[in-house]
Amino acid sequence: MYLTKLDNNETFTSIYRSLLTEIIAGNNDEVKNEIDQAILEAIEVIAGNKEAYLIGNKHFYFTNFLISNKDLLQEEILDTKVTDFTYKSIATALNS
Repeated sequence: MYLTKLDNNETFTSIYRSLLTEIIAGNNDEVKNEIDQAILEAIEVIAGNKEAYLIGNKHFYFTNFLISNKDLLQEEILDTKVTDFTYKSIATALNS
């Protein structure tokens, strides 16, 4: 009921902030794997190794958010290892 009253952007940001909070706390490996996949997919697009129209539908808005805010992923583009710092940076960006 609550989510139906939110607009799409508020729903998107609140869900992903919640998921990132779980990952940072180390509570859910399944969620971490899903989010990592979306982050790595965004990195592939940013690095030019994948076309944006080929990104998966499961985390489409999140992946597009990351592509649009590519400065959040600068270190991971070189290393392709997602760190807690990255999760915190993304969560902070979702709060703005």
